Amino acid sequence: MLPLFIAVLALITYGSLYPWHFVAAQPPHSPLWMLFHSLPKTFDRYFWRDIVVNIVLYIPAGLTGHLAFRRFGRFWLSLAAPILICTALSASVEMLQLFVPPRDCSLLDLITNIAGTIAGVLVAVVFEDVFLFNRQLTRPKKQPDQAALALLACLVLFQLFPLFPVMGRTLLRQKLGIFLHTPPWAPIVFLSAAVTWFAAGGLCRAASLRPARRILAFSVLLIPAQFFVVDRQPHPAALLGTVAGTAAFVFTWQKRTVYATPYWKILAGIFLSTIVARGLAPLNFTTVSLPFSWTPFGAFLLMDWERGLPIIIEKFFWYGTAVWIMIATGLTRITATALVAALLLAVELAQTHLPGHVAEITDPLIAIFASFALAMVTRQRPQPD
Repeated sequence: MLPLFIAVLALITYGSLYPWHFVAAQPPHSPLWMLFHSLPKTFDRYFWRDIVVNIVLYIPAGLTGHLAFRRFGRFWLSLAAPILICTALSASVEMLQLFVPPRDCSLLDLITNIAGTIAGVLVAVVFEDVFLFNRQLTRPKKQPDQAALALLACLVLFQLFPLFPVMGRTLLRQKLGIFLHTPPWAPIVFLSAAVTWFAAGGLCRAASLRPARRILAFSVLLIPAQFFVVDRQPHPAALLGTVAGTAAFVFTWQKRTVYATPYWKILAGIFLSTIVARGLAPLNFTTVSLPFSWTPFGAFLLMDWERGLPIIIEKFFWYGTAVWIMIATGLTRITATALVAALLLAVELAQTHLPGHVAEITDPLIAIFASFALAMVTRQRPQPD
C-alpha cells in the first residue's frame, strides 16, 4: 500500500503544478508569508467549487496513507503521518504555485487539502474496521490479500478519475442526453465491464470485503456516478455489462468450492481472451506494416495527463488482475508474469497491422511493473476463499 500512497502523492503534485512552466518571479514577500496572507476575498460559486475539489482531491491520499502506515503497527502513526505528510506537500505545492502562472497561492486550498486528508484517514479507519477485519462480527480466517485490495482501488480510481465533481446542471443534462441516445450494444464495452466486475467479485473475497456479493452489487453504482464526475461519460453498454458481471458472480461463486481449479482456470482464460479482444478490436487488419516502438510510454508522453493517467491506471488493473488470477490457478508469480507479458507483446505485434492502434513495448512493461508492485504489497499467494 505504501507504493500506492506514493503514487497518489505524485499524482497530486503533478496535477497541482501542471503545466510545470516555472518562471523566475520575485514575490513581494517570502512564499510562506504570502501563503498565510492569501485568503480569498470573493465568495462565488467557484469558491465553493474549489472547496469541494480540494477536499475530494486529498481524500485518496489520506485513505492510502493510513493503510500504508498501519503496517508499522502504530495506530497513532497511521493517523498522524498521512496528515503531516499531506500538509507539508500541500503547503509546498501552494508556495511553488507562486512561480507557475496562472496558478495562485491560497491558504484556503491548504486548509481544504488538510480537511480532505483527515476525511480520507477517517474513511480508511472505518473501511479497515468494518470491512477488512470486521471486528464486531466475524474475524476472517486469514489476513486480507493486500494485492487484491490495491487492484480494487485501481478499479475505483480509473472509474471515477479525475475525481472532480460536476458543479452545474447544464453539463448533467448534456451527459444524460448523450447516455440516452447512445446505442446500448457495444460488444467490447459490454464484455470488458462484465469480465471486470466478475473478477472484482473474486478480488473482494480475497480482500476480505464482506459480504462480497452485496458490495459488488453496490459497486455497480460506479457507472452512473460518472454522471457527476468531470470528463467522464457513462456508457449504457458498460452499465449493462456491470450488471451482467455481478449477476454471473453471484450465481456462480458457490460453484468454485466444488470446482475450484477449473473455476480459476476458466476465469483466467476468459480474462486473457478479453484482453486480447480489447487489444485487437475492431479486427480491421491490413497488409501494411506499421512501425513498432521500443520507447516505453511513448504514446502516453504525447497526450495530456488527464487523458493518459486513467489509461495507465486501467491497464495496471487489467494486467495486474491477469497476473493475480494466473497465480490463483497455481502458477508461480514469475511464470504468470511471463505469460501475461508475452501475450501482451503478441497483441502489440499484431497491432502493427491494425490502423488506429499504437504498437509499442509499453503494455508488457506495465504487466511486469504491476506484478512487481503487487508483490511489494503482499507476500502471500492469492488464495481467494
